[in-house]
Amino acid sequence: SYTVFGVAIAVGTMGGITLGALAAKSVRRFGSAHTAAIALALQSLAVFAAATSHSVWAFAAFLFLNGALDANTDVAQNAQGMGIQRMLGRSVINGLHAMWSAGAALGGVLGSLAVKAGLGLQTHALIATCVFVIVAAVAWRTMLDRTSGVDKVDDAGGAPTGVAKRAIPRAALFTIAMLGLVAVAGVAVEDAGMTWSSSYLKDELGVTGSLAGMGLIAL
Repeated sequence: SYTVFGVAIAVGTMGGITLGALAAKSVRRFGSAHTAAIALALQSLAVFAAATSHSVWAFAAFLFLNGALDANTDVAQNAQGMGIQRMLGRSVINGLHAMWSAGAALGGVLGSLAVKAGLGLQTHALIATCVFVIVAAVAWRTMLDRTSGVDKVDDAGGAPTGVAKRAIPRAALFTIAMLGLVAVAGVAVEDAGMTWSSSYLKDELGVTGSLAGMGLIAL
């Protein structure tokens, strides 16, 4: 049912909230490049396992694992992007994030084409998993490693050079809280399209399966 599906999706989100906190330690220990590549490869396997599971409990469990790995991938690739940005001396992070949107749209197109071609879910998931494991392997070899200084922070715990470590003022905590609320609002809107648009288009508006991905593409 929609209720059970929604709960399973929420379990995936809880994976990111609970185990996403490990990302900082992983980046510090292994470097952002290795953390991002390894987490992406494992995430691909988790998605395949979720897509081919035969019980709600297994589906939710693999979504939990996917959410945890996704958070680690996200943090590590952003750390890599910020390190590259510092090395270049100019802002590139928005361009990197734009590639996420391009990838989401491409994924919607490929999903629609897979349905139109009559590919089964397991076959489609297997192809996607193989592709992203290869992407992770290429990323591992091509991203900047720790010897490049991409993950370097100064003695102030990542603060700009010359800024002493001190307690975070209340005004900054308020700003962080407000940014968090903005992020929650953004994800709520995004999730409506990513999680529910296909079901809505297919079940409520009666479109064909090959067009059900158009909501995600439009988003």
